[in-house]
Amino acid sequence: MLKKSYSLRTLVQFSIAMVLLLAISILGIFWLVSEYQNHLETLAEVRNDYITTRKAETKTLVSLLVESAALRRTAVEKNLRNSVAEAVQNGWATASSIYNQSKGKLPDKEIQQLIINTLTAQRFLDGRGYYWIHDTNHTLIAHPFRTQSIGQNDQDLTDSKGQKLIQSFIQKATTYPEGAYVTYYWNKPEVDESLHLEKGQKKIAFLKFFAPYNWVIGVGEYIADAEEEAKQAAIERIGAVHYGSQGYVFIHTKEGICLNHINKELIGTNRWELKDTNGMKVVQELDRTGRGPSGGFLEYIASIDPETGIPARKISYVKSVKGWDWVIGSGIYLDDVELIIEQYREDLLKKLRQKIMATIGILS
Repeated sequence: MLKKSYSLRTLVQFSIAMVLLLAISILGIFWLVSEYQNHLETLAEVRNDYITTRKAETKTLVSLLVESAALRRTAVEKNLRNSVAEAVQNGWATASSIYNQSKGKLPDKEIQQLIINTLTAQRFLDGRGYYWIHDTNHTLIAHPFRTQSIGQNDQDLTDSKGQKLIQSFIQKATTYPEGAYVTYYWNKPEVDESLHLEKGQKKIAFLKFFAPYNWVIGVGEYIADAEEEAKQAAIERIGAVHYGSQGYVFIHTKEGICLNHINKELIGTNRWELKDTNGMKVVQELDRTGRGPSGGFLEYIASIDPETGIPARKISYVKSVKGWDWVIGSGIYLDDVELIIEQYREDLLKKLRQKIMATIGILS
């Protein structure tokens, strides 16, 4: 009877142990499933947070560069006016210095020729700028590129808009002793002067009266040239922007011409018809997105990931520069993001395995 009671007690104890073991196992399984679910949710949150952060950084960068380019564009005429005025003031000061040092020592003809030779030899505005001189009788006294017209009366010279050009120069210069601006329309140097009425481009001149010889000294600059110089300065500034290991900024025109890219061989090429591996016309879609009210993001397959040298998924933020018909953009490569997330996943799995081993150790 005692032996039978002992066997029953053993059976009960064994059963209780098995139930406890089963309960612990079930709890352990639930814990593992819960931990793994948390692991997946954490990965998803990390991925989303990382992409959101990078997108915000990219948008901020592009927006700042667009704003900088826009400021350069709006400052073109102001900077041009300052440049031509400064050049004329310098030329006038040079002429005055030569005159004051030479009067009474040299005949007027020699002094005049010395001034003319000194001024017409000078170049500025990146080599585009030069001096010309008319007298108050509208006679051309000096011009480095109209030497065949020296001594000619330009009283009736008319610009593309019908303005009597030299009359305007003289009237403004003699009215305002400190100098004055005149806006007019004239042919670029590469265009035959006889075609200026139909090929004229906007130009701003600064004129100042030189009283000793009744001369008007002038300097002019084409808006288009000043704007092109501003564009090149903006492109150089943007081209110098790099971040991370391979982050860069790209620019294209409304025609699809590439103005800046990490691959220098692409600069100057037309990429308007470029398609990604899904058939998307990437540059056209970037252009459409960038010309929206506030720009926008676009996901596509980039032609190359600088990190790997092969096509890769990319999200770019693009925004246009009003007035220049540019779209500026930059982006993140999603495959690069996945590499970072994969490393994070490995770290989480390592921690999960450590928890499991610690739990098994406690149970054992």
